[in-house]
Amino acid sequence: MGLRRLRNRLDQVQGEASFTMQMARDLIADLQDGFGVTIEMDENAAQALMDVFTGKGRKIPVTIKIDPSVDK
Repeated sequence: MGLRRLRNRLDQVQGEASFTMQMARDLIADLQDGFGVTIEMDENAAQALMDVFTGKGRKIPVTIKIDPSVDK
């Protein structure tokens, strides 16, 4: 009984792994023909960015969005 449950769980994990791999392949295929990148920075971000580079800040206040629907 325990082996059957283990086999069922392994089959489920394999199915999830296959699904994830297919999603990754689809994303790579979509990105291969080009993609758009949008970078957003608020008014105070330039000073905060300088603080990061001088050691005063801990994270970069920049948002980067990748849009695979924009092609070259």
